[in-house]
Amino acid sequence: MRKRIVSSTLVLCTSIAVAACSHERPAQSASGYEPGMAPASGNTTATTTAPTTTPAARSAPSAPGQLGSEASEALSDGQIAAVVRAINVAEIDQAKIAEGKAKEPSVKHFAETMIAHHAQAVKDVDELDAHLNLRPTDSQLVTELRVNATSVENRLSANDDPTFDKAYMMSQVDAHRQALDTIDSRLMPAVRSQDLRQMLETLRPRVANHLQMAQTILDTLK
Repeated sequence: MRKRIVSSTLVLCTSIAVAACSHERPAQSASGYEPGMAPASGNTTATTTAPTTTPAARSAPSAPGQLGSEASEALSDGQIAAVVRAINVAEIDQAKIAEGKAKEPSVKHFAETMIAHHAQAVKDVDELDAHLNLRPTDSQLVTELRVNATSVENRLSANDDPTFDKAYMMSQVDAHRQALDTIDSRLMPAVRSQDLRQMLETLRPRVANHLQMAQTILDTLK
């Protein structure tokens, strides 16, 4: 009889412990990232999944899906325009640093390409803002994007050793993944203007292409 009581007690304790563990286990986040800038355009070209070929590419410091900590933050078209502009301005500023410091021809050429492409994108955003009479306004998301971009710029500016090329290309893989994720998860679901939506759909495959370029160059660096 005593053996049965002990056995039953053990079973009961085990069941309670299992139930407690499963109750306290945090729910897995449904947000999985990784484009660019992770997933990209609405319906155009390449559905590009973030390349993860090298350890360098996998060591992305940012968690794009978490930007704008309030994922439920309702973005207006003016705020979306401000985000798009901020993303492009950050790319230009970082590329200008790389243009003067890069040693590898492929890295220098990439930086020059970023300046040209993203400068055109800024021009397009400004023209659309004027056409739609949008007033680009700040949001939690654009504030965090700018803070992150400034941090990257500061690190690149302070990097004067032979690792610069690799550091810049790693930052570009991260930045374009982040941009794609921002477009897919935050901007496309919130945009109202058809013209602004069309701009995002045009921008996305370009960002995805930049991500592929950055990853390919990074894979060639030692």
